[in-house]
Amino acid sequence: MAAARGVGAGTAATPLAVGTTAAVTRRVGPQQVVTTEEITALNPPATWQVRGSGHIPVTAIATGTITPLDAGRRSLVTITLDSGATGPGSSLPR
Repeated sequence: MAAARGVGAGTAATPLAVGTTAAVTRRVGPQQVVTTEEITALNPPATWQVRGSGHIPVTAIATGTITPLDAGRRSLVTITLDSGATGPGSSLPR
């Protein structure tokens, strides 16, 4: 489970852009952990990339692609995840 809250640019009054960040609260075991996610690439409506970092030993990068199908009546959404670990998390399988 996760919840997100905009920080600075990209909140309700400002459109999303590269560099926009959000505070994301996730449940890790019994704890709630707040991390930061930043938009690192944005090409609406086709692609985006988000880098998450914070108080957990894993940094995740999510890349999304939207491919129109059937003359735009349907879409194929592909999300790929890549992770890098630091500290104690560096021994996690990749």
